[in-house]
Amino acid sequence: MYLATLISSFALAVWLEVTFRVHLYPTRRERILITLIFFVIGVAWDSIPTVQKDLGVSR
Repeated sequence: MYLATLISSFALAVWLEVTFRVHLYPTRRERILITLIFFVIGVAWDSIPTVQKDLGVSR
């Protein structure tokens, strides 16, 4: 379900950009960079609990 939500959100964002020319950032370079930064933060956010569980670290 998580992957389906991400794919749906991505498809909606691409559709809005193509159809209405909606851009949050003026250059393509900024759009790619910000997307990659959010991707890395999201992967780290999801990975930290898994690593903690594997190492036996609990709060």
